[in-house]
Amino acid sequence: MSVPRRTTIAWLGCGLLSAVAGCAATLRPSRTRIGELVLLNADDQPHSLRVEIDRGGDTVFEIDREVPPADEPQPVLTSADGIPTDPAEYTVVATLQSGGSIERTYPTDGGECYSVTVRIGADGTLRDMPSDSTFDGCSQ
Repeated sequence: MSVPRRTTIAWLGCGLLSAVAGCAATLRPSRTRIGELVLLNADDQPHSLRVEIDRGGDTVFEIDREVPPADEPQPVLTSADGIPTDPAEYTVVATLQSGGSIERTYPTDGGECYSVTVRIGADGTLRDMPSDSTFDGCSQ
């Protein structure tokens, strides 16, 4: 009994699509580095912030920092401050002492090095945690 040509072509097509999808998945990095962490306060009052960076369930960096009011220079943390430099999947958790927390995991879109900004709004609450996946600070 022979297999119809249409069935054979269909199976070959499915196999080829599966192989291409598998190869494409390996091209997307599952590891990255965080080149800098910017603490940005838009409020006119200082705020106490705790930042933790986790890798594989373990905390690899943590800091409690008083983020100055908007009219003062804002902190930028780098590897000199202890931010880990090994490529990995990282989760950044920022928590205000007055309440509120935000969490993001990187890489999000395949970037090799991220600049992550923790933004405190003018109302004193955590607004968001945008990132730039094209940050080239890791190569410097």
